[in-house]
Amino acid sequence: MTMRRKCSWKGATICVVGVTLMALAGARARAATVQGALFCPAQSRPAYNAAVSVFRADIGQSNLAAVGQNGMFYLYNIPPGNYVLQVWSRTNPSQQPLLYQISVFEPLTSLPLLQLPC
Repeated sequence: MTMRRKCSWKGATICVVGVTLMALAGARARAATVQGALFCPAQSRPAYNAAVSVFRADIGQSNLAAVGQNGMFYLYNIPPGNYVLQVWSRTNPSQQPLLYQISVFEPLTSLPLLQLPC
């Protein structure tokens, strides 16, 4: 549906206000939230000095998400599918990420606790 309003005065158009709403039957954005936790068993504590992202060849890499003090992380608006979860060290940025194969499902994918070599 399109709604427009024109404001005119003495033949001159002063303002145009428009709102366009599009409804496509059956079409909707598909995205999920991925949540997980990192743990460092060698130090018996959450692994919080990290950042995570997901990668899929056809869409590329997601934005990095910081890992909280409790070891938890959240990635938002990830389309469903198979990915590689990348765990990046924040204390050693030149280090290659740890890689884990994951599958993402709507609306929420909760990953099992990931124990990191630390």
